[in-house]
Amino acid sequence: MNSQKNLLKLFALVPILFLLFSCGNRMDRDKAKQLISQKFNLPSTVTEKLQHGKILYSGNFGGSNISAENSLAEQKMISFNYQGVEYGDAIFRGDRGYSYAVYYLELTPEGQKYKTGETTDDKGRQFYLVKVADQVLVDVTGILESNDGKAAQVEYTWKYENITPFGEAFSLRNQQLNQSDQWMSNRKVYNDGQTFSNTVMMVKYDDGWRIQQ
Repeated sequence: MNSQKNLLKLFALVPILFLLFSCGNRMDRDKAKQLISQKFNLPSTVTEKLQHGKILYSGNFGGSNISAENSLAEQKMISFNYQGVEYGDAIFRGDRGYSYAVYYLELTPEGQKYKTGETTDDKGRQFYLVKVADQVLVDVTGILESNDGKAAQVEYTWKYENITPFGEAFSLRNQQLNQSDQWMSNRKVYNDGQTFSNTVMMVKYDDGWRIQQ
């Protein structure tokens, strides 16, 4: 008799245990934040390239915008010295007679604090990699789970924080170029007051949830 009662109690517990198990495997905001942070390595350091050494700026095409370099030089992040004018072939054409303003750029000890590495392009030009900001996850703003609970569309927001003098200088230059360049107007601007939205799809497997590639 007791064994039958115990068996009935066990059967009665099955729906409750199933419900608890199902709820524990549902997608929620905390779980989504953890997966997004792991997948996209957030928070992460954002870097940009800054050419150094001898740099040629074309004078025949209206010159190049050097507002970023001038700003960084004023803040003692770089040394940026005018070396005169050189003449040679155009960048995209074979004609001779094009003039180039020559500058020499190096990081100062203060600027070295933001250096994360160096690289060289296929033309032999040398670049510093400098930190411009941190990219951070702000919040998960929406979760749309499938009827079977095996997939979820997750919306989240992120932003830039800890913008460095290099990030500020590049942003100032890019804002000017975005306004004046009719061919390209989406250069990156680092603004800690602006948030961005993204959407990812998450799928539940036997071993847990994953972000779908």
